[in-house]
Amino acid sequence: CYNNAWTEFYNAPCDEDNMRVKNPNLSRNRYICYSGKWYNSRNWSCDFPKEYYFNPDVEYGTFVDERDGETYKTVDVFGRTWMAENLRYATPDATQSVPVEEGCEIAGRYYSLDAAETACPAGWRLPDSTDVNSFYTPEYQKLSGSEKSSYLAQFMSEVGSRCNLYDCNVYGTSFLELGGYDTSISAKQDDLIRQTYYWVYGDYSTKDIKHMYFYHAYISYVNPGLNLYLPIRCIKE
Repeated sequence: CYNNAWTEFYNAPCDEDNMRVKNPNLSRNRYICYSGKWYNSRNWSCDFPKEYYFNPDVEYGTFVDERDGETYKTVDVFGRTWMAENLRYATPDATQSVPVEEGCEIAGRYYSLDAAETACPAGWRLPDSTDVNSFYTPEYQKLSGSEKSSYLAQFMSEVGSRCNLYDCNVYGTSFLELGGYDTSISAKQDDLIRQTYYWVYGDYSTKDIKHMYFYHAYISYVNPGLNLYLPIRCIKE
């Protein structure tokens, strides 16, 4: 009851920032409290504090990039150490990387194909398909079809992602649905927005760089487009 009428809870004020709840009547909708209002957690916003994009129940490490002093959360998943944030390093050639959104630290930057191979700091590198495919644990093979279709939500940040069946961001990797930047039109590609693309090696031994197409149902690898800039998520060597 709010203002003398029955209403959905998300229409009433909230009083604890970063409180997260599921709508029991709409299993796919989750809400997050910020500045006294409920927001649908599927909606991407740089207005939220960066901490909202991480899992508060996961123990993170930290790494400081000596090149620019930027500090990143790190997380250990299935024997590998990942950056839990998108890379923010501004390449010396300013044409080779652009911010996803000005002033939005959590989103990081989009990088060109040429910059992708060398953008990670010393001791870190682009992941390859073996690293990414490690997310498919033996548990995956035991799931039903509907469960498999949502399995990868466990690796997505709860904020700005479409969760279903599984809880989001169980492991704290906080992958983000940021699409890519198309330099031929100087804009985000409409068909990639709300999709999860990252630069990866298809095979690290041959250094063939691919787009990782990371969706809730599957992971695939696509040959790179020359005009497309994508985010980077580094993994420890």
